[in-house]
Amino acid sequence: MTATSNKNSKAAGTETILSCLSKCSPVSYLSDGVEMPQALARALGWSLEFRQLQAGGLTTRATLMRCGQSSLLRFSSNRRLEVAGEPQTGTPIVAMAGIGSSVWINGHSAGDAELVLLHPCSGVHALTEAKTDVFLLCLSSPWLDALDGKFVDQLTVGGGRGATPIAVSHDAASRVRRTVLSSLECESGSERPPACASRVRTALLSAICDPVVRHETATRSQSAEIWRTVSLACEYVDDHLTEPMRVVDICAYADVSLSKLERMFRREFQMSPSAYVVARRLAAVRRELRQAVTHRMRVGRVARHCGFRHLGRFSAAYRNQFGESPSQTRSIQQ
Repeated sequence: MTATSNKNSKAAGTETILSCLSKCSPVSYLSDGVEMPQALARALGWSLEFRQLQAGGLTTRATLMRCGQSSLLRFSSNRRLEVAGEPQTGTPIVAMAGIGSSVWINGHSAGDAELVLLHPCSGVHALTEAKTDVFLLCLSSPWLDALDGKFVDQLTVGGGRGATPIAVSHDAASRVRRTVLSSLECESGSERPPACASRVRTALLSAICDPVVRHETATRSQSAEIWRTVSLACEYVDDHLTEPMRVVDICAYADVSLSKLERMFRREFQMSPSAYVVARRLAAVRRELRQAVTHRMRVGRVARHCGFRHLGRFSAAYRNQFGESPSQTRSIQQ
């Protein structure tokens, strides 16, 4: 198993990880910030954006391995994150949380005894807890052939969310986690990837094909109204991030009252809509400052471009969110 840190070698770290993946070897990394998972997702062909929502120093950790056309991933972070975008085209994904953890995906809450099965062509909008441990099983399409048509059809319902929550027993969930962990912990060459994939496939299908599970699943999904409203609100924020924005404008776009939007955001994001907008803008500034093309731009110009009008408040908010000044972020990349 190879370990990599991205203190000042993001490119080298990503190259090392991809080299190990090409050999079907498990690989681990420990990273400060979202840059390493962001770069790795892009290198794997995933169009995903990682955004830090919670203030404080962010550390992410992951162990991943390719098994033929499938991939296994364990991801953890110590701060709340938002992940949005498109996974690899045509790849169904099963997500499950670690023991005592949970993650919100496309309007569904996946706890340590629940799975969320994502449609191969669906987008992803996920929210993590302050301390999150998540398992992702990125499956080759033939894996779904073992599921009967009635169950697979559930992936296309639910207001276009493209996801199905699956309640499983704690024993079944534990078996899946143990099988994935044993595959991720095996040393290179100790077990052939097809054998790992076969064991994971057996444990997973055994858990989700139980007829009792399907009966329980219908009662576990979150309200379609909440998902629709939150998605519309986030869509408005995405489209107007660099412009002056009022919460009442978000409410009008999502067709919801201010008090109801406040309740929904505090329930799903653990923050108010206005705090969410600030966190999104701070993440956008950090992303811009870490790109080479902005090194010659003044920090104030970048901040104003991302929607900040009061630079003093911006600097204080940035330092509180990331534990360093904007200038320090830019100097690290130079």
